[in-house]
This record gives sequence, C-alpha cells and structure tokens, in this order.
Amino acid sequence: MYRLPMAVLIASICVHVPAGATDTPKKVGSGELIQMVSAAQDMSDADLAQKFAGMELTDRLSGTRLADLTSRLPGDKSRLALMMIADQSIFLPPPTDEMPPDPAPNRASVQQMLLNIVNYVNKTNRQLPNLMAIRFSNGFEDQPREERMGRTGLESTFGAPLHWVGSLKVEVTYRDRREIEDKSVKVEKKGNGVAGLITSGEFGPVLSIVLSDAAKSKIAWTRWEKGSDGTMAVFHYQVPEDKI
Repeated sequence: MYRLPMAVLIASICVHVPAGATDTPKKVGSGELIQMVSAAQDMSDADLAQKFAGMELTDRLSGTRLADLTSRLPGDKSRLALMMIADQSIFLPPPTDEMPPDPAPNRASVQQMLLNIVNYVNKTNRQLPNLMAIRFSNGFEDQPREERMGRTGLESTFGAPLHWVGSLKVEVTYRDRREIEDKSVKVEKKGNGVAGLITSGEFGPVLSIVLSDAAKSKIAWTRWEKGSDGTMAVFHYQVPEDKI
C-alpha cells in the first residue's frame, strides 16, 4: 500500500519576550539527537527539556524513532519539547538511512500507484464504521525576530522558540462518513487552549480531502522512504491559491 504524506500546520504568533532570548537554534541531525538522548539518561526532565528547546532538526524525525526516543525520556516536559522539534521537522527529507536506494519508478508505474491510491481511498471511505473518538490538540506559539521603526528609532524584538501554550480535549463522533463535533460534550482545556486554528477530518474524511486537494494540482513522485510497514512512495503536490 502506498500512502500520501499528510500536511501538518504550525502557526506562528508574535509575543513579546524579555531581552536575552535567542532566535538562533542549534541545528542537529536526527542521528545526533538519538545519540544525545542515549547519553542523557542521568539528566533531569526539566534540564533535558531545556536542552531540546534550543534545537532544530536538519532532517525529519520519523514516527517510529520519535516513539522510541519518547519512551526513553524521564518526564512530560522533555517529551513535549521533543514532540515540538519533531513536528517542526515534518516537511524535511528523512535521513539517508531511511531512503532506499531503489531506482525511481517509470511513468507507467507512477500512474498505477496513483490509481491504486484512488481505489484504496474510495474503498476505505465506503467501509469506515461509525465511531466515537477523543481528539487531543496541543497549541504552540513562537516569535520571529522583528525590527521596526518606533518613536525613538529602530526597535528590535527578540525571537522566541516554539513553546507550548495550551491543549484541548474533545469527543468527536464519526457517522455516515461525516465527522460530527457534539457541542454539548464537555471540552477539557489546559493553558490557553488552541486558538486560531481548526482541525478536522482525522478520523476518516482526511483521506478524501488530501485526494481532492491533490487533484487540483500536478502530483509528482518524489522519493522512496522506509516505513513501519515497508517501502513507501512519497508524492508531492501544491494547491494553487485560487483553487483553495
């Protein structure tokens, strides 16, 4: 089975932070990050979280490796910090050891893969059962460095790295191929919650949404990748602004 990668949206919201904050993260590869976690078994949860906070990955951290590293961390603070830097790497290419050296498929093979995707989505959507699930969403904010003219001259705001600001937990019902959010269900909110973004479709409709968006543009085969269930074909596409 071949799968299309799902897009992840990260919002950037400006906030003021005290002088001394930095907007220059330390860039590390996923291999270096794995070695770092292995060597940090005696570090406290807070110290390890602080160490992660100043990092930025240069290649994508796969879900399999993220799960393995998360299981070896001492607490919630370091797990949350690791999740943030892993999520920011979602659009980066994977490390070389996760890309099989197989030759690129020919045009006929690409067309057959795309046809298989369409058939799979159509068949899967018809067979999805009615269900109830819990949607748990984390909210994050960061601040890019900003310079602007003020009354006394050029004013500069220091950048702040991505940080957790809140979460939402809500029950979602999937019925007759539609996702229904019951407004009467109690919403559990922590911190400032998740403001400004809307998420939907994770429990079924997202398959059709991705396929519909991809059909509005040209789909291009990009590379092979190693997945937990075998080799995956990765396709990229862009939706023109006037077709959104």
